[in-house]
Amino acid sequence: MSKISNTSAYPTTAPADGDLLIGTDINDSNATKTFTIGSVVALTPADTLAEVLTAGNTATNNIVLTGDISCTNLTSTTAISGATVTGTTSVTTPLSIPTNIQDTAGNTGTSGQALIKSAANALEWGTATVPADTLAEVLAAGNSAANAITLTGATGIITSTVSVPTDIRDNIGNFGTAGQTLKKSAANALAWETVGDNTLAEVLAAGNSATNSIILIGDITATNYTATALMSAQTMEAAVSLTSGLGILTNIQDTAASTGTAGQYLAKSSPGNALVWQTVSPTAIPLADVLTAGNTATNNIVLTGDFTGTGNITRTGTVTITGGIGSTLSITSGADIEAVGFISADTYLKGKGTNALKLPNIQAFANEAAAAALTTGDVYQTDGTAVAPLNVAGILMVKQ
Repeated sequence: MSKISNTSAYPTTAPADGDLLIGTDINDSNATKTFTIGSVVALTPADTLAEVLTAGNTATNNIVLTGDISCTNLTSTTAISGATVTGTTSVTTPLSIPTNIQDTAGNTGTSGQALIKSAANALEWGTATVPADTLAEVLAAGNSAANAITLTGATGIITSTVSVPTDIRDNIGNFGTAGQTLKKSAANALAWETVGDNTLAEVLAAGNSATNSIILIGDITATNYTATALMSAQTMEAAVSLTSGLGILTNIQDTAASTGTAGQYLAKSSPGNALVWQTVSPTAIPLADVLTAGNTATNNIVLTGDFTGTGNITRTGTVTITGGIGSTLSITSGADIEAVGFISADTYLKGKGTNALKLPNIQAFANEAAAAALTTGDVYQTDGTAVAPLNVAGILMVKQ
């Protein structure tokens, strides 16, 4: 019989549970018997988790569990996904900068967002709204500090409910004396100082306008007196002048306290040197007096009667005459001359330079026959619809 090491006689093969082994049966007087590979493997007990971890608790292989893990603390060196952590278990990870953090929906969020618990008890990426702490909340958390408080507001004023501060010191530590006030010095420091009554000049230099009334029981001596409201029960004497800035005065009274009637004027009386309301009858002013006082104006002159003159009319603008021109005077205008009415015999209009002579509103007809409605001597113009030579618009014609 060949040796067992002779692999040519006994080829090597993978064992199976049904393969037989020769052995001694200690339960049958050490009789030689055969045993199956499966029965031998069944004699080896399964290792417990404690025995496995005692033998070695680190591995590079993945552990795939279809059940639950119950433990006191869970430490992970990589991301935990698809797992639910419940109970009092704490999760510890040594990662300082986790990346690709996903919420329950698998979103990685955007820069600046935070993981917020939703109403469905899930984590979602969202914008966290952190309200600013009120002063009351800050003081409730702690109302004492060693740091200085710096105010950068518009006024920089601290309002306190303290009604009577005591032991007030200035910048050099003085308490001051009764009646003194704290005054800012040129060195921008507070110092106790005795302040006397201000003179009128000092008051007016600080501010010479106010909305309050001034009540005097003495006299006011001034060079000029300017009032923007009604003065009553005042006596003005000497060289004082009275100036009022009011544009529309109401309830104006004269020296006798009369308010007058509509159309009256305030006139200086004689004797008495007082103002009294009087009715003034206007008199007609001759045109010569008006022109002597000033013969130029920017206003329009509108006459509803006739203008009769032996001189010339000279104007730099347009001269428009809506009535008849019945004199031998000449009209000189720096602009255009318009005759809207009629021109009588022995009178003519003449344009000057580049200024045209205008005859507006002249009726237009094709020819003499078309102007049958006109009276002999009437002037009309062609409308350009007739045959030559009257086929040009604007030819002046005289009705025959």
